[in-house]
Amino acid sequence: MGGDLLSEAQWEYVATSQGQMIIYPWGNDMISCNLANIGNCQTTTTTPVCSYQNGNSAQGVCDLIGNVWEWVLDDWHDSYENAPTNEAAWCVDIGICDQHESTFTVIRGGSYFGETSFATISSTRAASNPQITSSSTGFRIVRY
Repeated sequence: MGGDLLSEAQWEYVATSQGQMIIYPWGNDMISCNLANIGNCQTTTTTPVCSYQNGNSAQGVCDLIGNVWEWVLDDWHDSYENAPTNEAAWCVDIGICDQHESTFTVIRGGSYFGETSFATISSTRAASNPQITSSSTGFRIVRY
């Protein structure tokens, strides 16, 4: 059984509970400390995976918002102009990311570390250098 990082499109699909027009994985209820491990919630580190069950997506996927930023497979682009129209990652060759054209890749979801505003909605995204590690950055694997 193989696996890989999710593409940004796959991450977005899961974080919006199968592509619904919602703000958070759990729906449109405002983010709070009982839904995610986010900044300003009295936590100073990561929490065990799935500690915030009320914040799960419709598919039952946990920790899409908060706890740690999640690496996705795509290179960083400032916009979605010319992005793939399927779930493929956007790298040097669409869907083939063994080489990257950018120094930065995409991270999604925010973390426990920092202001709540970094993890306020499912569409939050940032650029990060994959050569730099941090306790506030992790990853999620999709199985094939």
